[in-house]
Amino acid sequence: APVPVTTAPVNFPPDIISASDFDGDGFADVVYRYAGFSGPLVFQPGDGQGGFGAYSSFSNYADVFAGDITGDGAA
Repeated sequence: APVPVTTAPVNFPPDIISASDFDGDGFADVVYRYAGFSGPLVFQPGDGQGGFGAYSSFSNYADVFAGDITGDGAA
């Protein structure tokens, strides 16, 4: 079943959020960090039905952005 973004590991509103197809499956995913909280960075894959799968968290990161940095048409 889809997991809403609001069930991530800490209950603060996110202050950094980026949406793109980060895992290359054709569905929009989200990456975010919580306001006033120095970590972790949280990734939730889109399920293609308007929801998100289980989150993964990362503690080593500098910032979050999405864009087509290689010019191949994908972020």
